[in-house]
Amino acid sequence: MESSQLKIYECQELFVEIPTGYQAVLISLDGAIQGNLNWKSELEWAAQCVQQGFSILWEIRLGLFKQLPQPLSNKTQFLSLGLSLEHFLQGPWKEFQAHSLGICLYRGNADFSLNFPWEADQHIHFHEWLNDRFKDIQDFNQEMQLSVENFTEVDPKQPEGHLLAALYCRDIAADYFDLLAGHMSQILPLYLLLDATSLKDPAMQMQMLSKERFARFELGVKGSLVGSFPLEWEPNGWILSLEKQEKIAVCLPDLKEATPSLCKLLSVAVNTLNQRQIPFRLIFENTMTHEWDELDMLFVLPTGLSPEGKRKLMGFCAAGGQIISLGEHLGTPEEISFQAWSS
Repeated sequence: MESSQLKIYECQELFVEIPTGYQAVLISLDGAIQGNLNWKSELEWAAQCVQQGFSILWEIRLGLFKQLPQPLSNKTQFLSLGLSLEHFLQGPWKEFQAHSLGICLYRGNADFSLNFPWEADQHIHFHEWLNDRFKDIQDFNQEMQLSVENFTEVDPKQPEGHLLAALYCRDIAADYFDLLAGHMSQILPLYLLLDATSLKDPAMQMQMLSKERFARFELGVKGSLVGSFPLEWEPNGWILSLEKQEKIAVCLPDLKEATPSLCKLLSVAVNTLNQRQIPFRLIFENTMTHEWDELDMLFVLPTGLSPEGKRKLMGFCAAGGQIISLGEHLGTPEEISFQAWSS
């Protein structure tokens, strides 16, 4: 294992022998509302791991989202979860900060709609979200290839509404994570561990695994079809990349512009990179200047770029990068078409 990567062993139980080749362990804590926050055994195990030279990645199980006893809007429930996180900061983090990699606030399916508490008010909020996301019903029908007269006709529990429901639940989950994280993001690294194996469409993965939507968090992903992430699943745990190694990236439009149809067009490049087993990662237009270090090549969809994004690409080219266009010629130096690159 290269020094730029850290292997994290996930213990199925405490006080076990950690196999050779791992440099860290994942220790899970019960932080659910019904729990008593008694982590004595976990802290004893953590102390033993540190004595053996291992780092620790913490996970706190908060019961998000299906196991929450009250609706997401319940303030008392939210405050109780916040107390669990504060208990972690004052206990395990204070004691093991020097040996800790951070904490995971959620582990579950990357399609949040599958375990989402669909109370009555969530259906109302879903239709309001549709109204905010699309300019009008004609724009909606054209984008989603549907034929409805009103947003209230869209049922999030029906197959034709699944993608929309997944995106809505992603946004609700991301907002809830942000609220829970609060000031924690200024104190320690925060992680989300997302299982994307049920998402067989790269275009949907692009949207569900949007780093821009989970800006405060580093993502750990199992079953990625859309390149590498800081944490990647392996059979007995996770691999943490300490630095970016990919030389190729696919540029996604800003979140509001990353429509299903645009992501579908970008998935052509993603599928080709996967078929050729070429390592790559996703970057976003609004943060590309901070993310293009070490990149040699950037795949871009011109129809998804803003004028500012096009100006940024000139900077990437000036730094020695090459643009692969999945559409019209942008006029950047050393630019080639996707067809020419893939032939």
